[in-house]
Amino acid sequence: MPYGEELGEYKEKTPGVAKIDWSLIDDRNDNSNWLNKQHLQFYKDLIHLRKSNLSLYTENVEFLYENSEDGLMLYYRWNGHEIKQGEHLIVLCNWSSKTYPINNETSLEIPNIPKNGKWYDWLNENQEYNVENNILKVDSLKDHQARIFIFDYKKDEQQAYDKSLTQKLQEQQK
Repeated sequence: MPYGEELGEYKEKTPGVAKIDWSLIDDRNDNSNWLNKQHLQFYKDLIHLRKSNLSLYTENVEFLYENSEDGLMLYYRWNGHEIKQGEHLIVLCNWSSKTYPINNETSLEIPNIPKNGKWYDWLNENQEYNVENNILKVDSLKDHQARIFIFDYKKDEQQAYDKSLTQKLQEQQK
């Protein structure tokens, strides 16, 4: 499929060549394309995470929680070579049409988190979650939503680190 047209396109599939309409992300006075820009930024953030997080370069993966009845799955990725900030990542997926927590519960409690301490929700403005007794308490998980949590490392800290690393590499090349 050229250009990943299965996702994010604004019109139906055509039998001919479908070129990307780049004007959909251009600035507009009425800000009518905010959703297109938000969609683009989401994928930029995921690409940045993939490039900068060493835990995603290893084969280290462990499924910590799987429950087909409630549609939840949690898996853990880590960098086994060094223990550094940001090199422990968990992904929480809700494959169901339910929003959690349900009924009168105040939070969704996920067991088996490998490290106690501060975890940051990568895609939710670095919202901080404190894991105690290896339990992550999530205030809300919408239907068909996934959340990415990184141990002891905020997105802006990683971006600042990446920028300083890039500057050092450029200086070395001079």
